Amino acid sequence: MINRNLFYFVLFTLVFSFKVAYLSAQDFDSVEIKTIKITENIYMLQGRGGNIGILVGKDGVLMIDDEFAPLGDKIKAAISKISDKQIKFLINTHWHRDHTGGNEIFANSGAIIVAHENVRKTMSTQQFIKMFKRTVPPSPKAALPIVTFSKDINFYINEEDSNRHYFEKAAQLAPRGKIKFFSRNQFIKQEIGSHYDLSSQKSRRLIADWLMADFNLENAAVAVAFARSQKIGWSTIKRALDNFRGVPGRLEFIQKNPFAIVIDYAHTPESLKEIYKTVRPEYLNPRAGGSLVCVLGSAGGGRDTWKRPIMGKIAAQYCDKIILTDEDPYDENPREIIKQIENGFLEAAPSQLKPQNYFKILDRKKAIKKAISLAQKGDVVVITGKGSESWLHLAKGKKITWSEREAVEEVLRQK
Repeated sequence: MINRNLFYFVLFTLVFSFKVAYLSAQDFDSVEIKTIKITENIYMLQGRGGNIGILVGKDGVLMIDDEFAPLGDKIKAAISKISDKQIKFLINTHWHRDHTGGNEIFANSGAIIVAHENVRKTMSTQQFIKMFKRTVPPSPKAALPIVTFSKDINFYINEEDSNRHYFEKAAQLAPRGKIKFFSRNQFIKQEIGSHYDLSSQKSRRLIADWLMADFNLENAAVAVAFARSQKIGWSTIKRALDNFRGVPGRLEFIQKNPFAIVIDYAHTPESLKEIYKTVRPEYLNPRAGGSLVCVLGSAGGGRDTWKRPIMGKIAAQYCDKIILTDEDPYDENPREIIKQIENGFLEAAPSQLKPQNYFKILDRKKAIKKAISLAQKGDVVVITGKGSESWLHLAKGKKITWSEREAVEEVLRQK
C-alpha cells in the first residue's frame, strides 16, 4: 500500500506545476530552491517551475522531474544538502520545459533518465504549444530518456538495502511497475562465492581487476538478477563473467608494477570516493606501504559547480599527493575551477597538504607526467574524470582529441 504522505506529495508535484510552466522574462538568478521534508527520506523541491520529488537512500538519489535548465546547479546544490549520494535515476512524469528542462544537465552528471516512451517521442520532435503560440524545437540527444516503457517497467531493488521500502513505494507509483529483488550477499556467497574465492581484495583481484570494487560486485549482482529473470542459465552467466575484463576507463589498470596506474571515469563525489577506497595502496599491496597519487579536475561550462569543493575534500581524505588539472573547462576559467576544488581540500586538511604534496597544472598531459614522476615503488597513481572519453572540451566550442590511456602510455615511453 502506498504511503499516504508520498501519494499526496506526488499528487501535489503534478497538480501545482503547470500554472508556472511558461512564465516570461524569468530572472533565474533570483530564484531560490526551497526544500520541503515530507518523510525521513522523501523531499520536495520548489523553484520557479514544476515541483521536484527527491527520494534518498544509501544506494543513491531518485529524482522526479528537474525544472528549468538554468536552475540545474541550484537544484544540485539543494540536493547535496540532503544527500551526498549520486543522483542515479531521474524520472520524467511528462514533457514540459519545467519538468524536463534540466535533463541534459543531470544526464551529463550520470543520472539515468526514465520516462514513458511517449515522453521520449514528444521530446524528439518539434512541438507547437497552442496555448502560448510557441514552437519548441526537439530536445538535444543528451536530454532524452534512455530507459522507456510502454506498459510495464521493472525495478530491481537490493534486498539488503535498509531503505528498500522507500524504493518499493516509489516503484509502486509507476504504471504497471513490477519489482524484482536481487541480493548482493546471495550473489557473492552462493553464485560467485561457490565458484571463486572472494574472501579478500587480493583474491578478488586474482580473478579480475574489476572484481576488486564493491560497486562492481553490486553491478554484477543486478546483472545476474536480470539474466535470471530472462531464464538464462547459470552456465551461460558464469561464462559471461569469466570472459568479462571490465569496462574501458572504469577501474582500468594501465600498469601494476613497479607502481600501479589506474584510470577511471569518476566525476562525482560519490564515484570519486569509491574509486579512492578501492585502489588505496594498502589494499592493493599491504606490504608495500605506498602512497596514493591523485590527478583530478572538474567539468566546466557552468555545470556541477557545487561538487568541486566536495571532491576536493574527498581528495584530501584519501590522497597523499594531489595534482589538479583541466578536465573539460568549456567556457569557464580553468584556473577558477581548480581554485574551487583546492578550496575544498585546503578546508578539509589545511595542515596535512603541504605545498610539496599538491600541484596545479592546467595541461592535462603535463599533470599526468608530473604524477608519474612522483610515483615510487608500491604507489598507486589514479587519474579520474575522463575515463575512455575521446575529447577535451575547451572554450568557444573547441575540442581536441584525447585518450587518457594513450597519454599515460606516451609518458611511460618517455620516462
